[in-house]
Amino acid sequence: MKRILLFLFSIVLLNSCSNQSGNKPLSTFYPTKISTAEPSQTPIQVPTLIPTIIPTPLGGSGEIAFISQSDNRGLIVIYQLNSGMTMKPAIQTASEGEEESPFGASSVFLSPDGLKIAFAYARCPVSTPSKKTIGHPTTWCRNEIYTANADGSNVVELTHNSVDDYEPTWSPDGSRIAFVSKRTGDYEIYVMNIDGSDVKRITDNPKGWDFSPAWSPDSKKIAFASQRPGNFQIYVMNADSSGGVVQLTKIKDISINPAWSPDGSKIAFSVYQIKSKQSDIYVMNSDGSNPTNITNGKYSPAGSPTWSPDGTMIAFVYESKLYRMNSDGSNVVKLVDADADSSVSWSAH
Repeated sequence: MKRILLFLFSIVLLNSCSNQSGNKPLSTFYPTKISTAEPSQTPIQVPTLIPTIIPTPLGGSGEIAFISQSDNRGLIVIYQLNSGMTMKPAIQTASEGEEESPFGASSVFLSPDGLKIAFAYARCPVSTPSKKTIGHPTTWCRNEIYTANADGSNVVELTHNSVDDYEPTWSPDGSRIAFVSKRTGDYEIYVMNIDGSDVKRITDNPKGWDFSPAWSPDSKKIAFASQRPGNFQIYVMNADSSGGVVQLTKIKDISINPAWSPDGSKIAFSVYQIKSKQSDIYVMNSDGSNPTNITNGKYSPAGSPTWSPDGTMIAFVYESKLYRMNSDGSNVVKLVDADADSSVSWSAH
């Protein structure tokens, strides 16, 4: 399936509103069972720089990282705005006794200095053959959090659990990573140091899902999407979990994917409109006031917004491609012709 994860995710979220038990949010790949007659090794991508459809920059600077499904598995892609080129870092995460993931990466986030990436990648240990698989090895895949240099070298595994850890988000001060995990039985938000130490759960919402963590520019707060109860809305809390949770949006539809502006005054987010099945980008004040639809149906399904480092533009995914627009929704331009599915982040470097 090559459609953007965001749109599928929104559909799953819609279904979840009527049945919270038994469904899983599709913002990443979840533990998946594959049966194969013989374990096979998936070739590792070779780092390449390839021209995009845009040979010269179209405004803005720095790099944008995103996940692409163009090769039927999650590939990390970094678009360099100054050169108009894209890079696909080589990623190898398989350990001895494991297959290289057939699913690949599900989310990626650039470090503040642009030199590293944090990402979620499926690990696939091969299990003992069972009657259910008629004697064939069975591969169970789960997502773990990793960091690496931006070229894919020096891969370090930060988490190692029997359940999924995903959606890593680097704090602007570079010291911590927020992520989502189901290690306590429900989807909650956690924070850890960039070496994987000092893991702390900061949300406690056993009756719903918490996901899409987004740091404030001062690294003191985290905005996130949550079901508490009813449709998903945007909430905010202190990064150390003190002071409780504040609901920012009260839109009747589904609000997800928050992203703070660099000056901390605004938050961009995605809204999936249940009745029209339209997905748009909104911008509101960071206190939740004045939510404004800036795509207004012209670029639906639109999702995964992220701000440019200077706060003048927003990059987003529309029809499986990466676009950018002014922060008021004007001057929309396609940046990359490669499929862009989810997890967009923009670094100044």
